[in-house]
Amino acid sequence: MEADRKQLDTALRTVLSAISQRPGIPALTGVLVRFDGRTATLTATDLETTATAHVDAVGDGDIHGPYFTALIPGKLFASVVKQSTGERIGIARHDGRVQVGKVALRLLPEDDFPNVDALAPSGDPTFAGDLASFTDALVCAESAASRDYARPVLTGTLFKAQGDALTLVATDSYRLHLSEVSGYVGEDRKAIVPARSIVAEAKRERTRLKKTTGTVRVWIGTGHASVTFPNGNTVTTRLIEGEYPNYEQLIPATHEGRLTFDAEEMREAVKLTGLLAKDTTPIRFEMNGTTIIRASSPDLGEAEAVVESAQWIGNADGQTAAFNPVYFLDGLTASGASSFEMRDGLKPLILRGERRLALVMPVRMPVPVS
Repeated sequence: MEADRKQLDTALRTVLSAISQRPGIPALTGVLVRFDGRTATLTATDLETTATAHVDAVGDGDIHGPYFTALIPGKLFASVVKQSTGERIGIARHDGRVQVGKVALRLLPEDDFPNVDALAPSGDPTFAGDLASFTDALVCAESAASRDYARPVLTGTLFKAQGDALTLVATDSYRLHLSEVSGYVGEDRKAIVPARSIVAEAKRERTRLKKTTGTVRVWIGTGHASVTFPNGNTVTTRLIEGEYPNYEQLIPATHEGRLTFDAEEMREAVKLTGLLAKDTTPIRFEMNGTTIIRASSPDLGEAEAVVESAQWIGNADGQTAAFNPVYFLDGLTASGASSFEMRDGLKPLILRGERRLALVMPVRMPVPVS
């Protein structure tokens, strides 16, 4: 078979995200290539996540005819394709080897590759919506998911399909991001999805389409979730078992005041003072007439920034609160907000944007010794 080299390179980057990093099962380090005479389907799995991509191809009349399957060492396959020259590249199977361009690679045993065909999505999707909106919403939420695998539930993103929207929520218990995207919703479903591989593919596909619209489809099954992108590429991942925290009770129903501001000025002020906020050192907001952000470190010094555009609307005495600057900046970016709400310095800060919300827990400042 012969295929466009750049298209094949892009497809390999999609499926490489699902290749196993654990030694012991060589077949799981491979990419299964199935050519039907017109399309080459590439599949990789680590038994938790399965990725499938499609490449337009034509037969080259090799001794095996136009149809073949081959399990090719994934990372080496991708490297050969990337380093090859020319617009098109040929792939041909010969006994226990496969010729990829000018390089002959030894095949992996296909019989050891798991049958993942049963995981292919079928029937009506749980959700279908615009790719760009879905990608923005997923990136917004997933950025707050925990990286601590001792708490697996918090490493996932909650997918909640209900009404006419898909709600996405992630939290690491120090901050929470929530976003919504409108679209078709079939049966109401919710599940905890390890979404990082889906985020990566969504970003690639959105970049590929640029301004072109496209529809993304989501299936939530009993043990797996699948997302199919406009080009037909699909990422299927095993759901995370467990009960997701009741995030709705974490969002305060009332607030004592709101601070409005120019988002770019606020971002620069937090970045500046955050230079001195190392490790567990927070930045301190003082909102009373003039909004001042401060940070200090015994080893580094002090920093102060006045947010000229900020206006506190609420109790006359203002508020004082401290927050992790990285979490605040992440929430500002994820929500797209130009204001935040507070009850007091011991309650969460809420950044609300259009169908976006970020919650940041405060940091308790040490009580000065008199």
